[in-house]
Amino acid sequence: MPGWLQDVTAGVAFSSREACGRSCGGAHGLNRADRCLRAARMGWSRGCFRAPGGGPANAALHDTKSTSRARRRVAIGHNHGSVAKMPIVDRASGSSTLASDVFELLCSVWPALCDRVPAAADLGARWAEMSTAFIEREDGLPVAHAGVLEIPLLVAGEPRRAAGIHAVCTSEAHRGRGFARRVIERAIAHAEDRADLVLLHASAPELYAPFGFSPVAQRVFHCDRPEGRGPSLRRLAATPEDVALVRRLFVARAPVSHVLGVRDAADIFLLDECLGCGTLRRLWFAEDLDVVIALDVADRVAQIYDIVGPSLPPLAEITRRIPGRFDRVELFFAPDRFPGPRWRTRVMQPPDVFMVRGPFAPGDEIAIPPLARC
Repeated sequence: MPGWLQDVTAGVAFSSREACGRSCGGAHGLNRADRCLRAARMGWSRGCFRAPGGGPANAALHDTKSTSRARRRVAIGHNHGSVAKMPIVDRASGSSTLASDVFELLCSVWPALCDRVPAAADLGARWAEMSTAFIEREDGLPVAHAGVLEIPLLVAGEPRRAAGIHAVCTSEAHRGRGFARRVIERAIAHAEDRADLVLLHASAPELYAPFGFSPVAQRVFHCDRPEGRGPSLRRLAATPEDVALVRRLFVARAPVSHVLGVRDAADIFLLDECLGCGTLRRLWFAEDLDVVIALDVADRVAQIYDIVGPSLPPLAEITRRIPGRFDRVELFFAPDRFPGPRWRTRVMQPPDVFMVRGPFAPGDEIAIPPLARC
């Protein structure tokens, strides 16, 4: 998920421009938590949230009543069985029936979640089935949250089971009292029991260094636009047919990078897109190539976030189909599977800081595709 909820404990304000591109900046920038965090504190638009132009927005509960309780239950999920695939569970009590008030805590910090989590659930990407929640309560009410999300990675060509910590937040009235520290410590213990790599994306990395997380520089890879024009891409819609298309391509996907790539993670992909944009705004289908491409075009730059399909076409075959005017192409993943262009790099700028706890040495030039970040 977005790194939005990451630094709410400190009340930090962020710029989300680099995190997820120019027009959807941030949906993949806060420790997925951070993204929501940035977006909520900087203000959300009805479309994708953008780099803020003014001061922080009010992070109080916003328009929660307009989201029906029934819809919230579907969005957040109520799992009364075993903890099989990370349902939301209150680890303090062992209860899985209290998700509604947890969701209200999250919405009070990131108001856009009230609409965007249900929108993702409508596509089958249910937050509660993907993320295990750790909650601190006071007087029976949730006051702090940290989530753990499984992310199937490919690191240096080898499958790795990663766990991403996300949606870290404390209600404004309860900050500075150790609630966040406790949920983070419990989330880390849970993650380390189930994964060999624990990671997050943070806007305030200094908050996570005491927990053993170290920053790892991510890079953006860019080249001049290859020549040529070709068939048009089709923008995906939030329909059962297009969601099924995305899921089909993920099942047989070729990794976009062997340096650091993502395997079958369709739910994370769809959830991140909905959290960032409210719908499938950045997803395009090349029917003749049988790939879905996550991209934006702005300021004469085509930013490619991910490519999902059974095989990867040459870069020129992709760029010749991208609509809009652009002179430069940027990849938000290592280009080892796209030889040919003269790639240049730049370090991805804060606030999107990738942090890892545990052994991790895939090389110096890496990036996690934005729609797979926690």
